[in-house]
Amino acid sequence: MTKSRDEYRELGGRGEEMAEQLSYEIDFLSRWLPSKLGEDETAKIVDATIDELGLSGDPGAAGRVIGAIMKSRGNDLDGAVVNRLVRERLG
Repeated sequence: MTKSRDEYRELGGRGEEMAEQLSYEIDFLSRWLPSKLGEDETAKIVDATIDELGLSGDPGAAGRVIGAIMKSRGNDLDGAVVNRLVRERLG
């Protein structure tokens, strides 16, 4: 929803009303959604998992690392952030 809100804001005046509605909905619904860990905490988990699996420097192993992380901590993490951090660290 945040992506949609940002896209409406980019439209300027035409999309501002819809962006405001989406902002309200995001704020309202976020009360019941579990909070995700921040990027720093996620980076620590990514680094630890890469070390545990011994896959440092192997870009082809990104799927294995992401799978292991999401299987163990998926509810706490933003998958897009995990994906980006794993790919950055593996090269």
